Amino acid sequence: MRRFSFHDAPRARRLFAPLTIRALAVLAALACPGATAWAENAASSKDLSIRPDFREPATLTSKDGVLEVRLTARQGHATLDTVATPVQNFLLFDYEVIRGTASDGQRSGGNLYPAPTLHVFPGETLIVHFENGLTGLTIRDYFSPQYTPKSKTVPLYPEQMTSSPLNLHTHGAHISPKGNADNVLLHLPPGMSNTYTYDIPRNMPQGLYWYHSHLHGLTAAHVYTGLVGLLAVGRTDGNLPLVTEKSIPIRNMALQYNFVFDRAGGLAQLNNMTWPQWVNTIIRPQPGELANGTYQPSLAPVNFNQSKPGTKFLTIWYEGPLSINNRRGSLQFIPSNLQHFVAAGGKAESDVPADPSLPDYKRDVQFTVNGQFQPVIRSKAGQTEIWVLANVSDFAYMNVQLTETASGRHPPIAIVGQDGNPYTNVQYPPTDNGTRLLIPPASRFVDRSDDPLRRRSRSRDAGAWRRSKDDHRGRRALHQ
Repeated sequence: MRRFSFHDAPRARRLFAPLTIRALAVLAALACPGATAWAENAASSKDLSIRPDFREPATLTSKDGVLEVRLTARQGHATLDTVATPVQNFLLFDYEVIRGTASDGQRSGGNLYPAPTLHVFPGETLIVHFENGLTGLTIRDYFSPQYTPKSKTVPLYPEQMTSSPLNLHTHGAHISPKGNADNVLLHLPPGMSNTYTYDIPRNMPQGLYWYHSHLHGLTAAHVYTGLVGLLAVGRTDGNLPLVTEKSIPIRNMALQYNFVFDRAGGLAQLNNMTWPQWVNTIIRPQPGELANGTYQPSLAPVNFNQSKPGTKFLTIWYEGPLSINNRRGSLQFIPSNLQHFVAAGGKAESDVPADPSLPDYKRDVQFTVNGQFQPVIRSKAGQTEIWVLANVSDFAYMNVQLTETASGRHPPIAIVGQDGNPYTNVQYPPTDNGTRLLIPPASRFVDRSDDPLRRRSRSRDAGAWRRSKDDHRGRRALHQ
């Protein structure tokens, strides 16, 4: 049995900490009508400390050479296993299967995080009726600086977008941008739709790809809030012959992250990590305004007043015109309890130490596998498996490590393919004796996971992991 976890946050903390700052914004929630929300959300009989068993997203597969689906982007909520109630302020895809099959037997659904996996084979056709339902948005920290009206004074807080354009992109797929295919320059206004027709080339490398909105200026916001899903072309392992011959199980994993401010206190709202970077502090605070809390604007999350009275939020301070000295976003991927601030001038009483004792499942920043936090993977004794890892985040570099729950040991990560390209022999990451794998945004790695007892005794011919040239044999094996 193994637990899947990410260790990029502690690693990043070592890079940034200790951080000396000229000023530190410390904000405490005051008693107010909105502060009662924390108590309502915190009340639950669900034991959030129990890690869930691994599961894969719902998979929609082609039939008779065609997969035809309807995807509708909407504001919705996601179920996270570290929050007692559904988490609000996601942007997610509703789906409907028109031609094809669904792994869970459901022809339609919604509020899935991540979105359903679309599964087609080389030489087949993928048809997506794409609908933009991003109207009437109520997400206060959903914005883009490029949508600030021309010649208008920059406001204290970025203006909320109540609607949003978008489009659709199949990342890594060998598909033409002509016509209604993979054209990332299309601008689909809210309330409009477009039918994308993707003809998958017969020589398309089998493997795991992904799809997401790719409207320039809003790509990061759309991807972070959930408008992403996996795209499987044939066998996601890359059609390795030994995997087919030995019927080795394959697991597909979409890696994402989320920031839920005051998760430990019971709040259930997805927060925008980049919010403080765009708050306007060009007018510097007057003497005493920071200390007594009267300076506006606030750099706290937009739902700060809904947290429990006494809750604190710490952030890097910067004032004046935007410049390279604005480091407000430097720590955005690090859980707040792992951040360590050292006050300038040697004032040790003002230092803010890290608190690593806070349980992982209570951290405000979490990295997930198929929407799950540190899921447990149960394998048969002596079983070799193929794990396909896809970083489908906006711009997070993910440092992955595996843990054998029985021994606590971190086994080496054996890589047999990347981005739809099988390796000719097994490779290992260059860091920490091969036990840590750094996965850049949009990258996909194929990992061979072995049972501990089997690993000690087995010897393999590296050439056996090469790609098979017989695509049809690989496809039949997938359905056996």
